[in-house]
Formats: sequence, C-alpha cells, structure tokens
Amino acid sequence: MSSLLSTFASIASLALLASASPSQLVPRAPSAVITLDGYNYQGCYKDFTGARVISSKNIFTNSLTVERCSTFCKGSTYLGLEYGKEVSGSTSALYRAWLIQFQCFCADTLASSTVKIADIGCATACSGNSTQLCGGNVALTVYKSTTLPDTSGVTPPNYKGLGCCTDVITDRTLKGAKYDDLAMTIPKCAIACKIGGWRLFGLEFGRECYCGNTLEDTDFVNNVQCGQQCPGDKSTVCGGIVRLSVYEINDVS
Repeated sequence: MSSLLSTFASIASLALLASASPSQLVPRAPSAVITLDGYNYQGCYKDFTGARVISSKNIFTNSLTVERCSTFCKGSTYLGLEYGKEVSGSTSALYRAWLIQFQCFCADTLASSTVKIADIGCATACSGNSTQLCGGNVALTVYKSTTLPDTSGVTPPNYKGLGCCTDVITDRTLKGAKYDDLAMTIPKCAIACKIGGWRLFGLEFGRECYCGNTLEDTDFVNNVQCGQQCPGDKSTVCGGIVRLSVYEINDVS
C-alpha cells in the first residue's frame, strides 16, 4: 500500500512540474553578485548563440555555481555564467524542466562584439547555489582574473611617475583592470597594463596593480603616503593603504 501511495505521489509531482513554465523552474535571483577570490566582477554582458562573447571552452550543468565555473576556467582570464534555454525542439514541459542547462564559458579575451548591459539582465540564480548569480537568457555574468599575465622575458615599456594619489575601495581611481601578485614590482605592473592597452597604471598596498586611461575622482598627495615597499623589489615603493603610486606609459601602441 505504501509503495502504491509513493507511486501516486511521484506521478503528482511530475504532473505539477510538467505544468510549470520555464520561468517558474528557475530559482529566484539573489540580491547581489558574490565576491570571488582571484577574480573581479565585470558586469552583465549580452551574449550571442552564434558568436559567443567568451568562447574558448565551456561546460553545461544543472548544478552550476560560481566556484565550480572558476575551477573549470582556471588559467583563463575571463569566465562567464549563463542560463541556457531548454533544448531546441522539446515540446514537453516536463522534459524542458530536465533539459534546462546552466553554462560556464572561459576565454582569455572577450569577443569584439561584446556589449555591456544592465545588471538586471543577469538576474538568474545559479542552479547549484541560489544565492549566486548565473547570468540570464543569452546574457553573461562575467568575471575577470586578477592574476598577472606572464611577464617573464617581456621588456617593460617606457613610463614616468606622476606621483601619489588617493584611491577609494568602492570607486577605484583606475577602473580599467586590477591584478594582484605577492611578488609585485613596478615593471610587472607596467607590462600587464601595457599588454591590456592601458595608458596609466598604479600600484597600491604593495601587491596591487591597477590600469586605466584616466584618473577619476582623486587628489594628489605627498609622496610619503605612498611608502609601502614592493614585495618583489623592496628598493622601490608600491603605493600605500588606499594610496596609488601612479605612472604613465609613454609608448602605448
């Protein structure tokens, strides 16, 4: 008897699932993007099924989390998470529920067709952790690695110091890119920002490197406030606490 009741209960559950719309099968969106160690959140980007924004490699899974995607994308500069549509041609709501996929994409560059959109476009909760964001329908939640590119054997560009300026953790003075390195040096930061095509770079808190083309909402202060040693070359200084040692690259191509 109990076995028969269990069977009826399973059938009833499947019937309810079959009657649900695809939007009802997606967990509600969390309130914020998580902080991912080793990556900076870049925003929400429109994706294209025929020409992916992040296209080197990808996985499909119904138990996606941001951490799982970052593990899969280890070594890649960018990772993106996206909620995928049900498999084309499926007409059964029940099978659509089973076939809905969440996707993780990896690459070292973003496609030239990249278009940033409002964060509301990436408001789907991850299937493996409903407190995290996993993009939207043809929309990617994008993170960028803060690991320095390989600078070994690369000649640093010519650059000149501009001084020491203020920074704000929640609104960075240099917004182009950020890198962290436990053996940071001024040339390493210069090379990383030159590779990215940035005109300015700054070092902060010893190990942090920032890139950009403009200095935003900042003031220059006495150089003594940028007195923290660079961990990779203690004869030089790499900013201070919310203080940037700023440089301009003279030969950005």
